[in-house]
Amino acid sequence: TIKILTQPHPWPTTHNKTRRAGISSFGISGTNAHIILAEPPTDDTAQEPHTPDTTHLDGTALPWVVSARSADALAQAAGRLAEHVRARPELSPADIALSLTTTRSPFESRAVVPGTGGRDALLAGLDALASHEAGSENGVTPSRAVFVFPGQGSQWAGMAVGLLDTSPVFARVISECETALAPFVDW
Repeated sequence: TIKILTQPHPWPTTHNKTRRAGISSFGISGTNAHIILAEPPTDDTAQEPHTPDTTHLDGTALPWVVSARSADALAQAAGRLAEHVRARPELSPADIALSLTTTRSPFESRAVVPGTGGRDALLAGLDALASHEAGSENGVTPSRAVFVFPGQGSQWAGMAVGLLDTSPVFARVISECETALAPFVDW
């Protein structure tokens, strides 16, 4: 039985049944998160944790992101990474992907080596990038600021005009925003 609790409630243990609880969160930004929590296994039902084998990806998309300050430096970085990975076959492609996206600076020249064919495909992509093969690199150039308005209610054109006229605090904050955004926008 599923029941939304509105007050504290005892949660007795039932023989051979794992207790579970569902938690949902609906964020104002439009992000929704749902999780199901379960009590840990008892000593007699505990199992070794499962560690997935990430050495064979079986079609799973796994990007290796390479970044450098120039196209030549990007090719050199790809070559060094390929050499490092070949010398260490014990490294997990998933761990490499995580490290590349979380521990490296995003420089001006970037490339993504898509890994849908496993370690060999990722290494082949790095080799192509290292040799400046056509289509193997994709530089990123800065662009204008982009504003996203997700629509969290009933907005309408000019809806803030009344607040600008009647709320000094609102008018002051909007003025501060205008000053802060001036270097990035032409309106």
